[in-house]
Amino acid sequence: MLMLEIIKKALFVALIFLTIKYGTLGLALGWAVSSFFTLLLTLFLSKRVFEYSIIDLIKDIYPYFILSLVLSAAAYFLSIQITNNFLYLGFCIGFVGGLYILFCRLFKLEASNEMFDWLDRKILRKIKLK
Repeated sequence: MLMLEIIKKALFVALIFLTIKYGTLGLALGWAVSSFFTLLLTLFLSKRVFEYSIIDLIKDIYPYFILSLVLSAAAYFLSIQITNNFLYLGFCIGFVGGLYILFCRLFKLEASNEMFDWLDRKILRKIKLK
């Protein structure tokens, strides 16, 4: 596992040096490429160690991806008339973030349920400490 992390970090650093001359957009593209190759490496190792395939990954991320895609498209079309950048950013974060959390709760998505349970435990622990 340590060797995988070293390879991932080396790939990331190499892509930074290769893309820095292209500015911010080049760095963003290099980061995206690095993330994609990191995903492939991790999936390859996961399949060998845990028998977790790409199909399993797609099944796990499918509901979150579709929900994010629909909410982002809705936010785009609802906020297209907003010209103030700060208002636009605030609206999109509030709209997409709020509805995302609401729909994750409503559809009882597993990962979000784990997050909400963890938050509930943290809040209850702080209340008990007082």
